[in-house]
This record gives sequence, C-alpha cells and structure tokens, in this order.
Amino acid sequence: YSKFTGTSILSVFENVSQSPPLPVTIHLLHDNTLTQDNRKKFIQLAKNYKQTIKFYNLEEICPDVLKNLQKLINAVNSVGRKRSVGALYRFALLNVIPKTMKKTIYIDSDVIVNLDINEFWQTNIDNVPLAGVPEVESYVNTEQHTLVRKNIVRHENYFNSGVIVINLDVWRKSTKLIDEGMEFRAANTDCDCSDQDILNYCFSENYLKLPQKFNTLVEFARMNDDFETDDRICHYITSSHGKGFGLDTNDAYNKLFLKYFIKTPWFNEESIGRLYNEVVGLYNGRQNFATQVSAIMSGKQRAFLVSPQNIDAVKKIFYVNPNEEIIPATTIESLEKMFVSLKNAGGRKIFFLLVDGFPAIRELLMKAGFVEGRDFVNGMAFLSNAHGVNMNPYPLVKAM
Repeated sequence: YSKFTGTSILSVFENVSQSPPLPVTIHLLHDNTLTQDNRKKFIQLAKNYKQTIKFYNLEEICPDVLKNLQKLINAVNSVGRKRSVGALYRFALLNVIPKTMKKTIYIDSDVIVNLDINEFWQTNIDNVPLAGVPEVESYVNTEQHTLVRKNIVRHENYFNSGVIVINLDVWRKSTKLIDEGMEFRAANTDCDCSDQDILNYCFSENYLKLPQKFNTLVEFARMNDDFETDDRICHYITSSHGKGFGLDTNDAYNKLFLKYFIKTPWFNEESIGRLYNEVVGLYNGRQNFATQVSAIMSGKQRAFLVSPQNIDAVKKIFYVNPNEEIIPATTIESLEKMFVSLKNAGGRKIFFLLVDGFPAIRELLMKAGFVEGRDFVNGMAFLSNAHGVNMNPYPLVKAM
C-alpha cells in the first residue's frame, strides 16, 4: 500500500495553502510490513514539501491492541470478501497519538485530495464524534448494506468511513461504545464492511453530514458519468478487479491519480522497468494462449454454453456456424445437457463457457472428469474491450 499511501499524502501536500505555508503533520499508522526503503521514501516525500511525517509502528507501541484487531479481522474474514487489518488501525489512534491532540483527519490509502485540506480541516465538529459523507451523496444504494437492511442504521445516515474528520476528545469519551461496536461486528459476520460498519453502528445518528466533494466514491461516480475531479476528495475504493486506479487517461480519475503518482519517489526508472516487464509478460501470455488454443482445437468441434441474453453477441463475435451447438445457460439442466454432449463427443468437442460463475462450473466439470483446456475453456478470456469486457489494469498498476 505504500505507493498508494504516498500518492495520497503527496496530493495533500500539493494542494495545501502556500500563502503562508500551512504546516501539515502526517501520522502514519503501520506495522512491521513497512520496509526501510518505503520508510525512506515517505521521509523524502515530506522533506520535499517541508512538511512533517510521524511513524507509529503498532506492533511495537501497542501489540496487545493490534492482536485484538487481528482477531476481529479474522472473524470478519471467516466469511465473505477478505479485509485488511490495516482498515482497523484507526481504532488504535488513541493508544499512539499525543493526548494533547484534539482533532485529526483520517484518510484511506486509496484517496486523492484534490483540494486544499485546510477547507476540510476547518469543519466544526465541536459537538459530534466525527464528520463524514453519507454514501447516498455518492450515488450509492445504501439499502444494500446489512446494517441498513436490519434497521440498525437509517439508509440516509450510512456514511463512508474512508475520509472523515475525527473529534478525538469525543472518541476518548466513547471508548466503551466503540468496543461495543467492535464486538457487534465480530458477532455479525454477515455485515458488509469492517471498520465502516463499526463506526456506523456507533455514530450514524450523531455525526456531521458533509457534501459529496469531501468523499467522492469514484466507482459510483463513473457509473453515473460524473467525471468532475476539481475541488474534490476522490476515493477510488481499489480492488483486484481493476475498479480503482487504471492507466487509461481518457478517464479523468485515472488521469488525476497518475498526475500525483508520477511526482512521488515511487515513480522512478525501476517502476517503469517493472511496467515494461509486465506488459511484455502479458503479451507473451496472450501469444502462448493463442498457440495453446490452436493446439487444443485441432480436430475438435466447438460448442458454447452461453447466458441467454448474450447468445446473439456470441454468434457474431465467435462467427458461430449453424452446425455448432449452443446451449443457453438457464438452469442446472443446461449443465447436464453439456455433460451429456461432451461424453457423447468422445473427446472430439470443446465447450466455450461464456457465463457468470465460471469457477463454480469449472469445478463441477472437473469433478465429472472433464479437463480444462481439453474439454472446455473459459470463453470470456477471448473477449476484449471491443466486446464490452474491460481489461483489468490491476497487474500493471501493481507493477508500477
């Protein structure tokens, strides 16, 4: 996460008021996974802008607290999508920062601050625990969240916790409530989020609501053709599915991220070399894939298992002949029909699967004795951006 955290920090420094220069102190919460090389880069970054960065290694300062946070994240990760324990480090704030601090801004690593942070800092939170942006402000259907469905949090109150201003004095008085929230989250493994659900459980009825500009959720903004990036804090919600940062600069949010990333110590000749090697690897992989497919197809007849709504498109994309079999993927009987077809073909047929849930179907086929690459392939791998299937930029961003 260091390169993303560093880019986020640089975006703060770049936009902070310079007349007179406004001092900014970054409090970086981390563990032993922070390497010496990345630590030096953070120090150099702050030095370049004549700002301050302080490091708090939770494994050294409060190992017992970190151990409890790890237990909680283990409970969260026992079901559903895996979460990082780093998202819970904010709950160790009171154990590490000076008691004289009254207020702080919390920012996730996947955030670009494209405005003067002082505007956000000046938010008056004298009588509330925090200030944040309700997710309904960012086009989110908050009724999908478990806490909202269970009527624990009102849908219009559910806020995103990735960018918030925290009243530390109120938090110091709310430690019992926060502990209750953490216990609730550990016991309710069906909840969607980790830290976010805890904070909403505790404070959704008692926080200052802020406008979308202070936490624009990029994924949802893109879906609603909202590409205004000026005077905003942009929250990318990164994932391995490529929904966060990308390299296509036709997208305003990608361009914004790259604008700041290339100014960080993480963008250097080595990152360019890694990017080149990754592109070469992808190219070679596609070439090998094409060669393998050519060998697989030798002497075989094609057949297709396709979601019904995509049949016409598949016919055009794959130039399907009238004598080639297409099975609409509608029910379990569709899979059984494919099994029978493969068995009767005696190894002379290969199915292209163009359906959602390929991993599950792949497992069923393999249990039935069929071999991937011989009897079936993932047809989605043959599609491109021209077919409406976007390339996943995550490996390239990671390489950089």
